[in-house]
Amino acid sequence: MLKKLGKYMKGLGFLSLISALGMIIEAVCELALPSLANNIYETVNVATSPDQTKAYVLKMGFCMLGLAVIGLCGFGSSQPALCVQA
Repeated sequence: MLKKLGKYMKGLGFLSLISALGMIIEAVCELALPSLANNIYETVNVATSPDQTKAYVLKMGFCMLGLAVIGLCGFGSSQPALCVQA
């Protein structure tokens, strides 16, 4: 069966590797978001001043937004229509 599939996959090895790498990156980004949200909740509970809390929440919020954008694109693996194509 792999031999039959192999003749159709000639020349596509690099693209399949890039696709698998994109899916791994997407999964890691999506799994990191709840952990970052938990860090925000824990820090807000023990923060000393409102200014420190606001700065930390904004910093982590932008980190989460960046991870969400990277995970959304997944480097073109599963949702290529949502990403900018060259």
